[in-house]
Amino acid sequence: MIIFRAVKPSWKTQGFYENKLPIYKELGMTYHGGSDWLASDGMPIYFDCSIGGFVLNTEIDNKGGLGINIITESEEGIFKHRYWHLQKFNVVAGQTVESADLIGWADNTGLSSG
Repeated sequence: MIIFRAVKPSWKTQGFYENKLPIYKELGMTYHGGSDWLASDGMPIYFDCSIGGFVLNTEIDNKGGLGINIITESEEGIFKHRYWHLQKFNVVAGQTVESADLIGWADNTGLSSG
């Protein structure tokens, strides 16, 4: 399985296990469990995996804003791909998605920093 960038152009602002922001301690988090990518409001967000996936759910969380959870399964294992701080979804629960499918649009929801 290959993971691509979900937004283009993009710059990674924070990676796995980094803890650059004081808000994580306030939320009781010891580390950041994902990668953050800079995206302008309204920028299209694409499914960034080389294999297809299943949209587990879309959800709204006061701290995370609007989010999408997609499950992939391969010989490497079962993985959950999470996309947060969206303004709108282009997928629904139960839908299958393929690499580079449009899944939503970026925003600054929940407790994001920009």
